[in-house]
Amino acid sequence: MPFLEKRDPSSFVELSTWKGHLKPVKSVAVFPSGDRVVSGSADETLRLWDASTGQCLVTWKGHSDNVLSVAVFPSGDRVVSGSEDKTLKLWDASTGNCLATWKGHSDYLNSVAVFPSGDRVVSGSDDMT
Repeated sequence: MPFLEKRDPSSFVELSTWKGHLKPVKSVAVFPSGDRVVSGSADETLRLWDASTGQCLVTWKGHSDNVLSVAVFPSGDRVVSGSEDKTLKLWDASTGNCLATWKGHSDYLNSVAVFPSGDRVVSGSDDMT
């Protein structure tokens, strides 16, 4: 079963393993508060995890292909994800509701990031943009 590992940054010793995704985990991001982690997977879902316990708090569904990239807004209230379905999705971190779906790339979305100001999202795709 695919999983996430939490490791000590100084020794890289495994501290815990978080299980839940049904296929490989493709991307992870830590919330600014450090209390939660979001992961994206080839099982087409995002999962929200409690960073101290490793418990999966919620599973978000909406993409129709592998979720390749996730990023958390600096405010911690929203998450953005990129997928092989060629879309970016904006999620409410509290409710798990999909707030928006953006289309524009003609190939897989491999990378997403949020500006420190939280007012812009940037994405990278196999379409070379």
